[in-house]
Amino acid sequence: MMLSCTTQPPAPAASVPNATFDAAAVARGARLAAVGNCVTCHTARGGKPFAGGYPLKTPFGTVHGTNITPDAETGRLRDFTEQQFVQTLRTGRHQGQGRQILPPMPWPFIGQMIDDDLKAIFAYLRQIPAVKNKVPDPLPPAQ
Repeated sequence: MMLSCTTQPPAPAASVPNATFDAAAVARGARLAAVGNCVTCHTARGGKPFAGGYPLKTPFGTVHGTNITPDAETGRLRDFTEQQFVQTLRTGRHQGQGRQILPPMPWPFIGQMIDDDLKAIFAYLRQIPAVKNKVPDPLPPAQ
């Protein structure tokens, strides 16, 4: 799926109970997510933005863009704190200390952003509409 640079990310919505984020940070995060084109890999063809599922075939198997909406059941970032989000993108490890993030995710480049920018992206992602969408696990390459 190719999305043009003019594809707009979804507008923020108060979808995280008891979470408050600075409106300017959310707006900045929306712009950064658009510039980074996050929606392309994190949206399946015909799917909801950021709900994941887009298959990426690589030499090491097929991975699917994760659901990064704040859905309480299927959203990958549902359990992340702001600090864990920043650490994940700095270290390439889930929640900053767990399993490695799979290579299609350009975390080495995203991780070079300043903390305020990464926190703004986190604020934006926590405010987009939650979408329930269980994404398939990675598939190893055919033998």
